[in-house]
Amino acid sequence: MRFRFRQFLALSVVAALWVPQLAFAQATGGTAPAPARASITTANTGLDAAAANTGLSNACQGAQGSACVARIMGGLINIVLSLVGFLLLFYLLYGGILWMTSGGDTEGVQKAKTMIQNAVVGMIILGASFAISSFVLSQLATAFGEPAASAPEAPASPGP
Repeated sequence: MRFRFRQFLALSVVAALWVPQLAFAQATGGTAPAPARASITTANTGLDAAAANTGLSNACQGAQGSACVARIMGGLINIVLSLVGFLLLFYLLYGGILWMTSGGDTEGVQKAKTMIQNAVVGMIILGASFAISSFVLSQLATAFGEPAASAPEAPASPGP
């Protein structure tokens, strides 16, 4: 049982270090194909005309504050994901407290293990959804002519 857990842990660490390399891989050298984005534009797909008919053409350009739809949706998505993250953290802590207070009761321990496993899976799903939504929102910002928003900075750690 322990050997399988160690195998799983080692494989997880390797996958966690390897997968970003695939996601951020870029072609090198002078033979890289032209990006697909260069051949598909809003002008040749008819999106400019559709946006002009709705009054949303260049909706984000010149918008003050948070008047842009992409900014509003990005803010809402980030708020929802943050709240779900806090709920999962408390769910994980509650599972740990249940495990510590089970007093050796196998049913209580199993319930706590299930809660902890569910919280960890939820956090993995939450991390993936954050990555996907960040990518989509940055692409929307680029499409609307805004500079891509940078990722939120980590809080500074206190000095020694």
